[in-house]
Amino acid sequence: SKERDILAQPVDNLLFFAGEATSGNYPGTVHGAFLSGVQVASGI
Repeated sequence: SKERDILAQPVDNLLFFAGEATSGNYPGTVHGAFLSGVQVASGI
């Protein structure tokens, strides 16, 4: 969703959000939280 995409955006490349709420494919699941965290960590 549009809101999820906004939430997943980094703030000033200093603050990054990850978790099930930012997962586009698996929202509301532990799997989504894990994959979101891996994706954000790989981009830092």
